Amino acid sequence: AAVNGGFFNKNGEPLGLLKVDGQLVSDGGAIKGAIIVGPATSGPPSIVFDQLAARVEMSFAGDDQQHWTVPIDGVDTTRERGKLMLYTPAYHVDTDTAPTGTEWVLDGSPLHVVAMRPGAGHSRIPPHGAVLSYGGLTLPPALAALTDDVVVSMSTTWRSTWGVAAADLDAAETIVGGAGLLRRAVKKHFQIGIF
Repeated sequence: AAVNGGFFNKNGEPLGLLKVDGQLVSDGGAIKGAIIVGPATSGPPSIVFDQLAARVEMSFAGDDQQHWTVPIDGVDTTRERGKLMLYTPAYHVDTDTAPTGTEWVLDGSPLHVVAMRPGAGHSRIPPHGAVLSYGGLTLPPALAALTDDVVVSMSTTWRSTWGVAAADLDAAETIVGGAGLLRRAVKKHFQIGIF
């Protein structure tokens, strides 16, 4: 069997859901067909077919201890005006953005803001961190509260048509999104080769 690697925009960025090596590198708000490859603990990896959507959000407590939850508008994709994007090391060495926004470099354990860069672009993405990038210079109140040293957490909300548990989707090594769902159940295990 062969799987087409999903869809891509004119910049070569994935459209829709894509998880590679256990890391979500493209989210998707619309429920579409997807193949989920589970970890191979003993024997071949599991393959599950579903219709999925995923959205990422960030949570943090500001200096005034007010708790904020902010939706991420896109993962590893072109930044848009008035939108908040998350860039991971899977994207590139830097954010490849224009200096018409604000960027926060996240690193460390726990993940926290190590640099806030107003009016900046092309922020370097730490190998074990990420960069948040907002398109625009006037920040909404939640993002204005995101300052140096603030600890942030990221969470993914999954929507599954056929009931695959969120814990299984979090643990999946690979998820490839597509359009329609052509197959729902697999009767036996398949050997998977990466070419």
